[in-house]
Parts: sequence; C-alpha cells; structure tokens
Amino acid sequence: MSNERVLLWIRGAAARTLRGLLALLWMVLAGCGRYFGRLRDVVAQAGAETGLLALSLCVNRSIHLLERLFWLAVVISSVIAALVLSRLQLERYFSSPTVISVDRDYRGWNGHEYIQEVWNVSIIDEDYFYFMDFLYAVVNATAGNYAELAKFAEDERSTNRLYR
Repeated sequence: MSNERVLLWIRGAAARTLRGLLALLWMVLAGCGRYFGRLRDVVAQAGAETGLLALSLCVNRSIHLLERLFWLAVVISSVIAALVLSRLQLERYFSSPTVISVDRDYRGWNGHEYIQEVWNVSIIDEDYFYFMDFLYAVVNATAGNYAELAKFAEDERSTNRLYR
C-alpha cells in the first residue's frame, strides 16, 4: 500500500511540475511574441521612413510567408554584399593606398596614367606632349617636385584648352 501512495505522490508531483513548466513556457512565448511584435513594428517603421521597400515587405503580414522570407534573404544578402565589398576596398586601400584614384608605385615612384588610354588624341596634335608632361607631373606629384606643377599654372594653353 505504501508503494501505491508513493507512486501516486510522484505522479502528482510530476503533473504539478509539468503544469508549472507549461505555464512558464506560455509566459516565455508570450514575452517573445511581444518582443517580436515590437521588433516587427520597428522594422516596419524603419522601412516606411527610409523608403526601403524590402524592409517593409519583410514584415508585411498580407503577403505569403515564402515571399516575406525571400525579401528577408534579399535584405540579408545585400547587407552581407555591402560588408564584403567594403572589406575588399579597405584591404585594397591598406595594401596599396591610392591618391586621386591613381595607384602609386612607392618604390619606383611611378604612377599609372589611366587617362592616357581614354584620351582620343593622336601624336600629331600640337599640344600632345605638353599635356602628357602635365599628366606625368600630376601623377608623380609630391611635395618635393611642386615646381613642376607650378609651371603649368602660368601657361595659358592649359586654361584656354579647358574652357573651349
């Protein structure tokens, strides 16, 4: 008889414990629901104020769940892509700093003249060598050879050519 009482007491204690845990679970889920509801409101407001349609669509309850998941994936992938591109640019900058979008070779003090490939100028042009000298002076400009740039400031060919 005492074994039956012990088993009943254990069964009752287990039932009370499970009921308490179930009540605790409901309280936790209700708290998470309120938290996620507030988070959803904040994201919807951020989407409305910034004009980012994908943020608004992530929390829009009138569209299908798969479509909301798709827009969430678009937002997450765009953030990751922006971070990766920023990291690549920072790595490029720290490995080889750039000045005025012209990569410099600091050991040989030689710069690459990218604009030379874009100009549609033939060697027959009378000012070709003048402007090539100007381009070399700009690309290889330092504080020590500032005088090379000063001679172009006083020449009227550069100002006349720019304002045609």
